[in-house]
This record gives sequence, C-alpha cells and structure tokens, in this order.
Amino acid sequence: MVMVSTSTSTCCSHKTWVCQMYFCIVGFSCYYSYVAS
Repeated sequence: MVMVSTSTSTCCSHKTWVCQMYFCIVGFSCYYSYVAS
C-alpha cells in the first residue's frame, strides 16, 4: 500500500521505518520511500 505524503513532517509523524531511516531524514516524501522499497 503506497501512502502518499508530500510533507516530511507528516512523513516523520507516520513513524514508518523506511521513511525515518532514509527519505524522511533526507527530506523526501513517504511516497518515494514506499515506491523505492
């Protein structure tokens, strides 16, 4: 399930490990982290 989130703050709020470990930290969106994984 791809969760589209264009906000890095929202991304962090989701507590998604992929987001936090990679994309949230570097400033990309949750959408890209889910697609990349």
